[in-house]
Amino acid sequence: HYSLWGEAYVDRQFEKSAEHADAVVELGRQIGHQYMLVCGLQSRLLTRSALEGKIAQPDLAEVVELARNHGVHSVAVAALWFVARYAAGVEPQTAARWLAITERLEAESETPTSLEEDLRAETLELLGITDVAPLIAAAPNLDPAAALDEAAAWVASRRPDESATREWVAPVG
Repeated sequence: HYSLWGEAYVDRQFEKSAEHADAVVELGRQIGHQYMLVCGLQSRLLTRSALEGKIAQPDLAEVVELARNHGVHSVAVAALWFVARYAAGVEPQTAARWLAITERLEAESETPTSLEEDLRAETLELLGITDVAPLIAAAPNLDPAAALDEAAAWVASRRPDESATREWVAPVG
């Protein structure tokens, strides 16, 4: 289902993609597989936000919290892409910081590209940023756990009824 989710997302068949993401989440919960569950939740959030045109605070909080408790670097990076994109929609003055932290973590670990990285393109576009080098130079040097702890606290400080619009979905790639 995870592979089918990605294929449908790339093809911009978001309804079909959402069905597969839901299946990954359901199966991850059924068998108690935390990595499968967090990847499924990230997939579902990416697809649902493309369908609904928004990222809801409770959905983001769930993804960040599970990523915090998992410890896989690629999961942390994907969760932080969501935080940067969300911030671009609700508090742009902090979005550049989240973007820079995520950029640094991704570069330091050579994390492979994921579909969630398209949130990066959306964040850059919304903030009008063309050169991330100065942002990265100014960003604090956090390990993934510390970055996720800060991100979780920031997301928790947002209202549960808040959402960031996602009217434009970056083309994959």
